[in-house]
Amino acid sequence: MNLFLSKLTGKLLSTEKFEQAIAGKMRDIKRYRAVEQSAELAEYHRLKAIVTEQEFVLNKQNLQKCKYKSTEEYSTQREYLKLLNNKRLQQYFRVRDSKAMKEYNEFLESDDAYLLNDKKAVKKDPTLRKMRNFSKSKEYKIFVQFNGTELPDRFEDLKKEVESDDFKKRNAFWANPHRWETTEEYKLDMRYKTLAKNADIVWFQNIDPQLIEYYESFTTVLEEKFDWKTLDESKWQAGFKYASPQMKSVHSYAEQKQAYTGGKNTKTQGSKLRIITRLESSVASAWNPTKGFVKQKFNYTSDIIQSADSVRVKGGLIMAKIHCTGKLHHAFWLGSEKSASKVSIFHFDGRQIKVVIVDINDKYDSKIRGINPTNDYIYSLRWTKDELIWYVNNIEVYRCTSDVPWEDMYMALSSWIDAKQKGGNGELTVDWIKVYNY
Repeated sequence: MNLFLSKLTGKLLSTEKFEQAIAGKMRDIKRYRAVEQSAELAEYHRLKAIVTEQEFVLNKQNLQKCKYKSTEEYSTQREYLKLLNNKRLQQYFRVRDSKAMKEYNEFLESDDAYLLNDKKAVKKDPTLRKMRNFSKSKEYKIFVQFNGTELPDRFEDLKKEVESDDFKKRNAFWANPHRWETTEEYKLDMRYKTLAKNADIVWFQNIDPQLIEYYESFTTVLEEKFDWKTLDESKWQAGFKYASPQMKSVHSYAEQKQAYTGGKNTKTQGSKLRIITRLESSVASAWNPTKGFVKQKFNYTSDIIQSADSVRVKGGLIMAKIHCTGKLHHAFWLGSEKSASKVSIFHFDGRQIKVVIVDINDKYDSKIRGINPTNDYIYSLRWTKDELIWYVNNIEVYRCTSDVPWEDMYMALSSWIDAKQKGGNGELTVDWIKVYNY
């Protein structure tokens, strides 16, 4: 597969961005669960149920749109003011409550009240004349006009109502065009809107929970940061792994140009693993297909390390951040001492990058073009019972559904020089390896 076009079109993320994306997924899980359990989200859901309820919505609309003139308070206030400004009615109250009215009423209760119709008696008696004049006055006629009607009582009822604290409060509320903003409901609504804009809550609602569950389905088997100094401190062992204990683990091959040194060419520096291939004369044990193990002189040294005694993989996701130098072979691969199956997650053969699966029946591989192996890339393998899928950063580069191994396999890192290769110095550098089950 040629990744050059993917680089040009932006589909292939830079290693930095892809690494950030991986870390981002882990942060997403923590953030999602933190928001899910937060008091703010619980409050948001509680308020949402309140402010979206029909009664709340209708009440809000009424308070926002209702005109003061259409309210009962406005009608009551208007009726009261109309009666208050009715001069004749107000005159009625002044007469009713006057000293003259009191005296007249008391006179009507006296034994002399009948004399009011006696003109001679009225003419002679100043009190009778006074009472007679009052009964004929304009003021008294106004009193008589309203006395016994509903209007005075209505006015007094209205006056009592509009002067009450409760009415004043209600009237001030409805007279305020911004009355909605004075309510407790408004505070709830504003709090809901604030929470609805909360960055964590907005993010939470836009995340598919099934995606979070998918991320969480990955459990960490290994997170190798190469923060050790010697192989003895690590999860790795030098050499090959065989089923038979009689087989030498540290050996080379007669048809190759390097001697494996049993870990001497494996270093860690700045939390990075370095397998170094260098021009260096050495005599080492080599496997010859016809003679078995023989002593052989080599012009180069290198290393192979594997995790057979500490970490085995069977399915899951294996990732590694790798770069290499030199025109020789470098590989990160899975192997098994129980079968001939071998899966290369990353393999640079001195000219090009390949992903390879080998079993007893066949060999499948795919060449990866368009990227420079001296630059860091994250090489990944998704492994299920049914298929193997290889990725470079975020791009799938190969998929195999034939002869998929399904057994515990160890991881291995190695560098070598084939007989047909000129040879030279080189280095396989690994920043980290991560293994997940799902």
